[in-house]
Amino acid sequence: MRIAILESIVMPAGHEVEFDRILVEELKKQGHEPVFFVPEHFPFKLDYHCDVEYLAGGEAISYAGVGRIKRLWLSFQRERRRLAWFNSACEKAKQGYCDAIVVPTNSWRVMRSVRNSAIKNSPVPVLFLFHGIMPKDRERFCDGVKSLRAYSNIHLGALGLQTSFPELSDCPNFHTVMAPVYIPFDLPVTPEFHVHEPLIWGGKWHAQYARPEQPFVLELGCGKGGFISQLACAHPENNYLGIDITDKVLILAKRKIEAAYTEAGRPIDNVKIMSTDIERIKGVLTAQDTVSRIYINFCNPWSKNASSNKHRLTYPRQLIQYREFLKDGGEIYFKTDDDDLFRDSLEYFPASGYEITWKTFDLHENEPEWNIRTEHEGMFTEMGIKIKALIARKLPGDAAVTWIEPKVLKKRKAAEEAAAAAKEE
Repeated sequence: MRIAILESIVMPAGHEVEFDRILVEELKKQGHEPVFFVPEHFPFKLDYHCDVEYLAGGEAISYAGVGRIKRLWLSFQRERRRLAWFNSACEKAKQGYCDAIVVPTNSWRVMRSVRNSAIKNSPVPVLFLFHGIMPKDRERFCDGVKSLRAYSNIHLGALGLQTSFPELSDCPNFHTVMAPVYIPFDLPVTPEFHVHEPLIWGGKWHAQYARPEQPFVLELGCGKGGFISQLACAHPENNYLGIDITDKVLILAKRKIEAAYTEAGRPIDNVKIMSTDIERIKGVLTAQDTVSRIYINFCNPWSKNASSNKHRLTYPRQLIQYREFLKDGGEIYFKTDDDDLFRDSLEYFPASGYEITWKTFDLHENEPEWNIRTEHEGMFTEMGIKIKALIARKLPGDAAVTWIEPKVLKKRKAAEEAAAAAKEE
């Protein structure tokens, strides 16, 4: 059976993470296929080596570091989103994505969400697990269980040493479960290379690799890992870091890296992946991290309107950020299918203090030996779209940068116009 684990609690580590690990392991032992149902952009703290399906309804909500008033607001938002997640999970069940659903960690309040959502009429069994019932909550918990006894596919299990619930004897969908013994251990069966706390390693990235003296190479927007899995495996003489903003694709990237290294018979000791917002990459890497090369492959062209251009990975604001950690003479390899992005990038790089040393408007016409064809590349080629590419070298010194922020230019222009107007007076 394909068992969905519906997880929406954001925790840095500990009980919830460990319980999910135990649940996955037990399901696999029984011959089932676990799959996670989680809100979009869900921040996994462990790689459970399971498929992931994303639920509609918004991102998971964390209460970490918030005050009392904001917590109340977030609680309201969480309730609304939980209804949407439950509705989405029910729809996936109807579409055949799973044979049963387990919701691993709940409080008595969740039963209200069950009553108000489509999941109460789920076509597959749904098991809600409650980790201990506090004495002060017992009455409300029992009332919630009774309110759901009419729904045959809703099952409620209470974990803990408290096993006597005589007031629920007429509720066939309620049962007690002995709590598991928690024996923490590292889940991954391969060395962990998925970095979960990138903000703490600024200035220390070289030391995170088995051979810290090797050149350090980035791929910005690594996606599903088709490129970096091939590149890093073929070049053990370099250390690699793949970065993407989306956690869900990094799960796929991790699998591709594991497969590539397994096939090559090599340990995974020169590549890491992490999720972060590349627009704020200066908080992750510093000048001490000394990057030798950057790859940018088929990034979002942000071509809907001119105002969105600032989000491009080759926009001057971004290229200037990369100068902070890219060594003098270090190179950026850039590939795209988008004509407008490439044309604009030919102006972005020189303005940002880079010299374009090589470029092509048809990469496959005279394809260089170093090129690795990605999934995107193959797809665009089949569509008859030519791949554009360039190599840019970082020039030394701040004087190489000629680009000026648009808002600064606007202020300068306004000041000049004001000065001219004052002269005329």
